[in-house]
Amino acid sequence: MSGPIGVIVCAPTQTEGRLVQAINESEEFTVSRRCADLTEVRACARSSVAQCAIIDADDPDLDARIVEDLHAHHIGVIVLAPLADAPSLRALHADGIAQPDSPDGIVDSLRALGMSASFSPESGELPQTGEDASGRREAQIAHQKRSYAFADGDDELSDAQRSVDGTAEFGKIVCVWGPSGAPGRSTIAFNVAAGASASARVLLVDADTCAPSLAHMAGIAQDASGIAVLSRTAARTDVGADEIRGAAVPLTDSLDILTGITSPQRWREVSPAAVVSALSAARSLYDLIIVDVAAATLDPVAPGNRHQGSRDDLVAAIVRSADAVMCVFRGDSLGINRLVDAYQWVGQIAPHVEPILVANHVSSSGAGPRPVNAIVQALAPVIPGRSIQLVPEDSRVSASLLHARAIVHAEPDQPVGQALAALTQVVLAVLPEHAA
Repeated sequence: MSGPIGVIVCAPTQTEGRLVQAINESEEFTVSRRCADLTEVRACARSSVAQCAIIDADDPDLDARIVEDLHAHHIGVIVLAPLADAPSLRALHADGIAQPDSPDGIVDSLRALGMSASFSPESGELPQTGEDASGRREAQIAHQKRSYAFADGDDELSDAQRSVDGTAEFGKIVCVWGPSGAPGRSTIAFNVAAGASASARVLLVDADTCAPSLAHMAGIAQDASGIAVLSRTAARTDVGADEIRGAAVPLTDSLDILTGITSPQRWREVSPAAVVSALSAARSLYDLIIVDVAAATLDPVAPGNRHQGSRDDLVAAIVRSADAVMCVFRGDSLGINRLVDAYQWVGQIAPHVEPILVANHVSSSGAGPRPVNAIVQALAPVIPGRSIQLVPEDSRVSASLLHARAIVHAEPDQPVGQALAALTQVVLAVLPEHAA
């Protein structure tokens, strides 16, 4: 028989003594470490001294990133909080929630957690305990229902959770992406959002962690990052309508913008899983959510949406969650060459999406005297059967951005304005009321 399961305790001072005594008096568990803060908890997790951690939910540093890190080191996590707070702590993705003033109840939560896996501690997972695993498994399920207080009705669900469940979700997410060196992704996103806002409620999101620029395009004095604020909130609790409205900046009556990070060096503040959660919550407020992202390196990324990840993980997470992807590339030989590899990368990340191909900066100097025919013919052998939206090169675009105006409004009768208006209609087709 294996020895007792090690437990890391980071609990309020007023309850820690009784909790440690209750754990050590049990046959299945022993306190391996008593930690003063989460830094110590994470250090203990890395040293593999325990298989469970008990953490105070009131710790201001506790968020989904911490829980994800502990899970990565095969640590089960019980959070101490009143059961009435359980719905608001759902975003932490902890393994259980227990009343902080009930040491025996916390030990029961540890037992329930121990019965949730059938592997040995040596495998990095929590073991089954007891002789009647099936009966105790039923007890565990009942205990978890009581612990989380999620049992009956939808009235306790947040806006974000209802969105995930599909009862309130109706907005569509469109990701604007392109290979490295593709110019004008942000300009395309800004203009399509401005054009679409004439017939839909639109949220424009700057999720470009390499070169955020939408706030400058819109003429906004950016003091704080809206996307970073929502990311921090989503890593701690569910994001709802109030949080979205508080973080977004209104540009017009039907167009809001969620500003990007204030410096590219702060990209770690934007969590892939948290951003996807916030975008999902935004579906209940907007008809269309247009997300501008950075070019990815095309390196392999993790299959799931993690809270801790690279810039590529953020791009991949948004592409996976999108209903449509605009793939913007430069309308010349170099841009077409880069598009081919990028197109394959998107197909691997999100096979359910057929990207909307957008050739930007199209000109006779870059693609020959008949640029439209040249681009279509060049792409036909590698990406056959796909229509391409073409946006001509025009100095008026820079002139309109100088005045923080979208070209679709500033120059609607010019070829570039007409091309962007046509692209907007293609994007609006993802909405049921605009679909043919």
